[in-house]
Amino acid sequence: MAGLAQAAPLRDGATGLTVDPPAGYIARAEAPDKQHAATFSVKRPSETATGCQVGFTRVPGNARRSQPEINAMIRSPAGQEAGRAALASVYNVTEAATVQLGDVSALLFLANFKPHRKLPPEAQNIRTLFAILETPRGRTSIVCTAQSGEFASRRPEFEAVVRGTTPP
Repeated sequence: MAGLAQAAPLRDGATGLTVDPPAGYIARAEAPDKQHAATFSVKRPSETATGCQVGFTRVPGNARRSQPEINAMIRSPAGQEAGRAALASVYNVTEAATVQLGDVSALLFLANFKPHRKLPPEAQNIRTLFAILETPRGRTSIVCTAQSGEFASRRPEFEAVVRGTTPP
């Protein structure tokens, strides 16, 4: 399935992760990696360095919890702080929220790279939207990037990618 691209919904048969790209975007299945059982890129057809990545990671511990229990954890101050802390070594989080996507509560973060000698200088001109969706089967992570000057105009598109993602 890796490499398949389409503007219509795309589903990973092994995990059930589904993405329905917004108008003007295509979804492409990528090969799973060490962290993700399923991965999609969701981008404008001409993009290379920006756009979105959607990945699913199995989290066996989540199977012990119901979706309402997971949602309560995500919406709690401790759950939000855990999400923020996971990004803190690399990013300055500038905005955090929880959103409801059907029956799944999600964490949403906006962030900028922290200056670091190992990052190329152009990283300071990138803004990132992160969405984290937890279900009993695992974690779906959505990472969307754009040049800082374009981010505000692209944010609605990135939020459409988040809304168009159905976690397993």
